[in-house]
Amino acid sequence: MKQLENSIWITMADIRRGGGCAWGLRAWFKHYGLSFNDFIQNGGIDSATILSTGDALAIRIVELAKQASVHKG
Repeated sequence: MKQLENSIWITMADIRRGGGCAWGLRAWFKHYGLSFNDFIQNGGIDSATILSTGDALAIRIVELAKQASVHKG
């Protein structure tokens, strides 16, 4: 899956870092009309996709993932 410019790939590790879990994530994906199965099969989702939901948890997860990627540097 192609990553958009200025976005990052969000993985299950990022979701967990933000306080999410697989059970809640399934419901979250369904609520926003996103495919949880695609997320699992692709090993993640582009940050722009989840940010487009405007969801506060999504915003937090992306911010935490960006911070983690800076520290990996």
